[in-house]
Amino acid sequence: MKFAHAITLTVFARLDEEDVDKVKEKLTLLAPIDLAAEKVQIQEQTAISFNERKIKIYTLRLEKHRHIEAFLDFLSKNLTLEQKEMLLHQKESRLDEHLSFFMRFDKEQWMREGKLWITDDGNCFHLRIHLAAFPKKREVGLGMIESFFIIPQT
Repeated sequence: MKFAHAITLTVFARLDEEDVDKVKEKLTLLAPIDLAAEKVQIQEQTAISFNERKIKIYTLRLEKHRHIEAFLDFLSKNLTLEQKEMLLHQKESRLDEHLSFFMRFDKEQWMREGKLWITDDGNCFHLRIHLAAFPKKREVGLGMIESFFIIPQT
């Protein structure tokens, strides 16, 4: 069963405060595929932040089924049981009206330790999972989230 139409990963890099190449590299590591071989490119934009500083916005979008499956497998293996339980508890607020499910990963944890850690902080890697719910109804999307983050019974 197809779980998602697409996966979108985004990160902001402050030009005057961060090594933007390292931020971009760490974004590529979130996708467990060879981006060059698979011809997947990171989109790059330059913007001005609210405090008039230049930032880079990097976006990686996965649309092929095998890329999405590889990412979802990576995600499932790299979240703790506690994080999965939290996501299940918060599923209503993380699912929007278009059936996109959102998460944020702590930027510092991923940059320094290579560890995915869910955060509500703004300094993060953003994840948007565009659910392939059929019929396209909220209840179906919520059910998909529940089955993805299923907690094993002990």
